Amino acid sequence: MNKLLNISSEKGRPIYLQIVDSIIDAVRRGNYKKGDRIFSINELSNEYFLARDTVQKAYNILHEKGVIVSVKGKGYYINDVNLDTSFKVLLLFSKISNYKKQIYNAFVH
Repeated sequence: MNKLLNISSEKGRPIYLQIVDSIIDAVRRGNYKKGDRIFSINELSNEYFLARDTVQKAYNILHEKGVIVSVKGKGYYINDVNLDTSFKVLLLFSKISNYKKQIYNAFVH
């Protein structure tokens, strides 16, 4: 469980987002697998001298993304290791022209 997170107050990025990024990066690198227990909110806040609210905010984001789940009385666990995201794009054209058709084809292929 003690897989180090890459957190620094000098990065210019909010700490809670650094926690989110670090855990997602650890999953992508294979350091965490589905079902692995991660730090509790108290453990992470004590280990890295962070406010509990900061860690809670990060865990809420990870939970919303489906990366972690909480088991009451047990802790937080990695839920999903498939973090590939896909995007949906909506193109609206009033009239189709050759130029607009090229744009459309670029998105489709």
